[in-house]
Amino acid sequence: LPVEYELVRSLRRVTVASRKKVGIVATDMGVFGSFDMQTFTSRPDWPITEELRKQYEVVQVGRGTEPPADIDCLIVPQPSLLTDAELASVVAYVKSGRPALIVEDPLPMLDPGLATSEPRNANMNPFMRQRAPNQDPKADLTPLWQALGAEVPSDRVMWDANNPRPQFAFEREIVFVTGGEKSAGFSAGSALTAGLQELVFLMPGEVKALTMAGAPTMTPLVKTSGISGYVNYAEMLQKGFFGVSGFNRNRRQVPTTGGHVLAALVTGGAAPAAPDGAAPAEPAGAGVKAIVLADVDLLSPEFFRLRESGVEEFNFDNVTFILNCVDTLVGDESLVELRKRRPQYRTLTLLDRARRTLEVEKDTAVDAANQEATTELAAAQSSLDRKVQEIQQRTDLDETTRGIMIESVRQAEQRRVDVQKAAIEDKKEGRITEAQTKAKEAIDQVQMQIRLAAVLLPPVPALLLAGGVFTRRRAQELEGAARDRVQRG
Repeated sequence: LPVEYELVRSLRRVTVASRKKVGIVATDMGVFGSFDMQTFTSRPDWPITEELRKQYEVVQVGRGTEPPADIDCLIVPQPSLLTDAELASVVAYVKSGRPALIVEDPLPMLDPGLATSEPRNANMNPFMRQRAPNQDPKADLTPLWQALGAEVPSDRVMWDANNPRPQFAFEREIVFVTGGEKSAGFSAGSALTAGLQELVFLMPGEVKALTMAGAPTMTPLVKTSGISGYVNYAEMLQKGFFGVSGFNRNRRQVPTTGGHVLAALVTGGAAPAAPDGAAPAEPAGAGVKAIVLADVDLLSPEFFRLRESGVEEFNFDNVTFILNCVDTLVGDESLVELRKRRPQYRTLTLLDRARRTLEVEKDTAVDAANQEATTELAAAQSSLDRKVQEIQQRTDLDETTRGIMIESVRQAEQRRVDVQKAAIEDKKEGRITEAQTKAKEAIDQVQMQIRLAAVLLPPVPALLLAGGVFTRRRAQELEGAARDRVQRG
């Protein structure tokens, strides 16, 4: 972190008589520490709490309890882990217009069992679920999303082809958001994000605005690049008897046009008018003021450890972004600009531009192969279903004969369909491999051109300068020789 930022923050802490108060709701994420039922060990507080204590007074808000009247911002990590009754107090707080940071993640890398779509205690040892402290169903987030006028769908995980570190083969669902020409993923109109260099999201979701009367205004803060899309949550994980066992290597990455919002500021809004004869709607205060994040991993201890280690290769702005969000919500942005300062590094923009173009071409080819394979598989299955239906509609056969014929046709057609499926999958994999190979070869060619230019172009100015000096000195020598001849003559 910048030295001036640390000094100013430390001076403020010892000179300011009263500090603003931040509350964190005690969900099962364990931000304030927790007890692991599987290993029977206690987990310490997350570093985010210690970082906030350097600037604010941080308090824990119990599940289902009304937030204290004197807090200036409420942080709710993974509100889906609450129950409907516990969520009601959060919804009432948001509707009152008090600042809130809502963090909901359809797939937390910290613990995939805490995903929005997963039932409570999904990742726990099945023999220990009966002893789990909380067996109540997880909350329905619809009231919260309606109060915010924005939602984080539970069935989509975002991916992005933007990879500022091509030497590492990161999964595309590890989303890098960069500024400048490479991605332009930050809102330049917000002091919260303007000037940030790089954020990384781990399997994030998407923040989408709801279409409803009197909805708050949603201002995107962070977006994916134009070469991005989504994966259906149902295809992301492999599950077994003991819960989530890993990621599905055959998941389909669906490309889409335009970027997807990963973080947004929602403000304003008004309660809709009550219909005739109905009771008036609950007052919504002066309108909501909240930031919605679609990745709870942003708060995780790993990013604080990365910052403490000082590895320049992985110098992300995640911690800075979270602290900026809290500062903006509490209305104290005096440290935002100081916190964002750090050296800026140039990259090969020509190579980055070539990579983006080739990624688009590759994604188009892969998506076309997937769609063609889906169509051919559907046609093969339709042929089987049609032949079975023809036998079922025959009236000249008794039930026993019809059943025997259907089973015989089903087995024969199923063998043919299985062969077709294998051939279609092989064809699809071949097209995908070909597209990936072409993209790699094109990138290698661009890299070779850059290497040649790096070798051949630097000597050119020196050679031109040497040629100019040689020409000038040669002209001076000839001129001097001519004068000597004139004088001797």
